[in-house]
Amino acid sequence: MLLLDRKLGLARTFSDMSVQFRKFISPELIHGPGSRRWLDRVAVNMGLKRVCLITDKGVRQAGWVDQAVAQLIAAEIACVIFDGIQPNPRPQQVRDGVATYLSGDCDGIIAIGGGSVIDVAKGVAIMVSSGGDIMDFIGVDTVRMPCPPLICCPTTAGSSADVSPFAVINDEENGLKQIIFSKAIIPDVSLVDPETTNTLSQELIAETAMDALSHAMEALVSTAGSDLTRVHALRAIDLLTTFLPLRLRDRTNAEACQAVMEASLHAGLAFSNAGLGLVHAIAHTLGGMLDLPHGQCNAVILPEVVDFNYATCPELYQLAAKVMGCEPSQQALVDHLRGMQSQAMPGIQGLMADEYLQHLPRMIDNALSDLCLVTNPRQPAREDMEVLYRRLIRV
Repeated sequence: MLLLDRKLGLARTFSDMSVQFRKFISPELIHGPGSRRWLDRVAVNMGLKRVCLITDKGVRQAGWVDQAVAQLIAAEIACVIFDGIQPNPRPQQVRDGVATYLSGDCDGIIAIGGGSVIDVAKGVAIMVSSGGDIMDFIGVDTVRMPCPPLICCPTTAGSSADVSPFAVINDEENGLKQIIFSKAIIPDVSLVDPETTNTLSQELIAETAMDALSHAMEALVSTAGSDLTRVHALRAIDLLTTFLPLRLRDRTNAEACQAVMEASLHAGLAFSNAGLGLVHAIAHTLGGMLDLPHGQCNAVILPEVVDFNYATCPELYQLAAKVMGCEPSQQALVDHLRGMQSQAMPGIQGLMADEYLQHLPRMIDNALSDLCLVTNPRQPAREDMEVLYRRLIRV
């Protein structure tokens, strides 16, 4: 960070820093083009004989599952497949995945997909080792038993569920996205292969990349951040600023594809160790109550939250502005983020004003109790939340 600070023109010395101790967690990472081809060797090295492969129908249709199954068969590893997953996964999908795991007498899990797939895989891992129901484990450090081996192969560049200690389950009954936070659900190995994102739609590339940007921006200013997490956050911001426009213009550009996937990885390592903030607290309520796409919600919320937080941590936001190549001022950074959002996507699709306003008081209640809010640099009052929510729909 010292070299980076000097590069960005910030005065900083070791004497400025208080002594702070931080943990840093991560799965084993195998990353780069073609890294998915290590799946069979990783599974063999872990001693797996019968695996439950968790995915969704879109990923399966894209051909990535067939490739994985062929590798596993060649390595004499039996496989059962569960693909009944939808975005914003529900508890029942976890329970159905457990039934598939048990029917195959499995000894490990392979998750091939985006954040929803990996969240369900983590939920299955919890239930098959600890018993009970997935909703019994909502909260922090509620998973006491070791989980079965979990190998991830992410097919989106944004969620970073493949490196995180979080699982998010949509509690439809209460209109909440519930969070499970535990080191026990950090995947054992993640195969981060940018080539798996080549079958994504333009819309999903944009949504997931903006999710990665929100991860990086929130980790950068998190009250639990450290020099190490901020290095990863700033690298993610740099890569996304430089390569996301090219990735969206030219889906065949291999350099841009790899850079955006690497940005997602850096952002994931940052927020997995620093935490998130108000952007995600609000996005969880929109996803939980209105079933809206997570990446779209984050993209629209991010500039408004940066505007709200800025005065609390201006030097950190100035770092982000300089990395992005814009003037290091509050308005310039907010305008730049709004520009990135508008270029990537039109906004939150399917957001109806009447329904939104009807649920507004409850969404504010839920956001104020969201785990992600703990590490936001500025704690909002209820009236602040109402202003932020109304900005999203401009009513």
